[in-house]
Amino acid sequence: MSAPEKLSQDSSRSPSPTWLRGAPEVASVRDEALRTASARLTEPRPPDDRRTRVAIVIPARNEEVAIGRLIEGLPHDSTELRFRAFVCDDGSTDETGAVAAARGATVLRHARNLGIGAALTTGFEAARAWGADLFVQIDADGQHDPALIPDLLEPLRLGRADYVIGSRFLSPPTGLAPVRRAGVRFYTRLIRLLTGLPITDVTSGFRAFRAEAYDRLSILSQRNWAVEVTLRAGLNYLTTEEVSAPYLPRVGGRSQFAFRRLFVVYHYRALQQFFRAYAAARPSGPSRADLAASSRMPGKVGSGIKP
Repeated sequence: MSAPEKLSQDSSRSPSPTWLRGAPEVASVRDEALRTASARLTEPRPPDDRRTRVAIVIPARNEEVAIGRLIEGLPHDSTELRFRAFVCDDGSTDETGAVAAARGATVLRHARNLGIGAALTTGFEAARAWGADLFVQIDADGQHDPALIPDLLEPLRLGRADYVIGSRFLSPPTGLAPVRRAGVRFYTRLIRLLTGLPITDVTSGFRAFRAEAYDRLSILSQRNWAVEVTLRAGLNYLTTEEVSAPYLPRVGGRSQFAFRRLFVVYHYRALQQFFRAYAAARPSGPSRADLAASSRMPGKVGSGIKP
C-alpha cells in the first residue's frame, strides 16, 4: 500500500485541534497577513492543467542578503510540476520582503515578529489557499541548497512517504558547532525513543510533506517548531523518509544561536513545547504494534533513504 493510501485509510484519526495554531493575538497577526495577500492567493486550476502544485514556504526575518539568491535557485515549472514560493516576512526591519517580492515570491508580512513556527503556519495556510498538493519548507538563510528540492520531493511523488526530512547528518555535518550538534543529537534520540522513527536530524529546516498530512502537523509552538512537528509526524504514523541535505554556511543575517542567552532559552522553550505537544498529539487510534501486526506500518522511515 502506498503512502497516500495509508494516509487516506487512516483519516479517521482526529485532525489537530485548532488551538494548536496559536493564541488569539498571534492568530490575529497571521490572519491580517493572509487577508492582505488574499487577492494574490487565488489561482484557479485550468481543467487541462494536471501538474502537481508545489508550494515552497520560506519563513524569513532580516534575511535581505540571502533571500534573493535562495529564490533565484528554486526549481522552475515543468510539464509535471508547478512551483510557487511563499515568503513569510516575520516582522523584518530590513528589506527582506521587498527583495523577495522583486524575485517573484508571494510575500506575506507579519506586522511584528512572532517566531518561525507562526511564520511557517502563515505560509502553509497561504499555500493551502492556493491549492498546493505538496508543501516544501526551506530556511531563508542559505544553509540548505534549493537544488535539492527535487530529491526532497521524490519520495512523496513516488508514494513512498508522507513526510520527508532533509538531513544534515546523512553526510559528514561539517560547519555545525559542536554544542549545536550535541543539541540536535539529543532531540533526535528523544524523538526516536518516543516514536520509533530512526531519523538522524530532527531540527532540519528543510522538509516536505503531502497536503493531506498538514492537519496532523499543525504547529503549537510559535518559535520551537521542529522537534514538535517531527514528534507529531511519528505519533500520527506518517510514513517518514530522510534524504541527504548537507549543511551550508549561513549567507548573511544572524542566527538565533549566535546569542548565548537565547541558546539557553531555546532549549527551555523546546522542552516545554515538546511536552505540551506530546500530551496533545498522542494518537487515539491503533497502536504502532497493531499496525505492524496488520502488515501496514505507516510510521516507519521508508527503505529509500538516500545516502
